[in-house]
Amino acid sequence: MTERLRTDINIEGEPKPEIDIEIGYENFVPEEFRQNPLDYFETKGKNVKQGEIELDEEGKVREDPKAVKELPEWTDGTGKTLKTIAKKVNTKKGKVGELGDPFYEYKIIQAVRQ
Repeated sequence: MTERLRTDINIEGEPKPEIDIEIGYENFVPEEFRQNPLDYFETKGKNVKQGEIELDEEGKVREDPKAVKELPEWTDGTGKTLKTIAKKVNTKKGKVGELGDPFYEYKIIQAVRQ
């Protein structure tokens, strides 16, 4: 189960970002991220992959190495820390779009682990 937050930020032509927070992790998510997840992602995150954005023949993004970032460690009120990786997900593209599930890749990884 997750808590879904919809921010007030709207970049023209793009949907408002949504944040899904699993139960038990609410106290880790910094207010700065909740208020403006895109800015936090861009300014605080470190790219996980190197390279340039690749476009297909139609000019659509095929590969975006800047879409996955390692964020600073998050700490809850008790001093526990959480290492965080964030990914921008196009909910209209590929399997995510077909299924309407932005956690499609995460669930596949969980299934493989089990």
